Amino acid sequence: MRMSKTRIEDLKKEIEAHNRAYYLDDAPLISDYDYDQLIKELIDLET
Repeated sequence: MRMSKTRIEDLKKEIEAHNRAYYLDDAPLISDYDYDQLIKELIDLET
C-alpha cells in the first residue's frame, strides 16, 4: 500500500514536469503515447 502511494506521488510529479515542458516550454520530453501511459497508470492506481 505504501509503495502505491509513493508511486502515485512520483507519477504526479513526473506528469507535472511533462505538462510544464509541453505547455509552457513547448518542448515535450516524451511522446503523447508515453504521456498517456503515465496518466493511465495514475488513474489505475487511484481507483
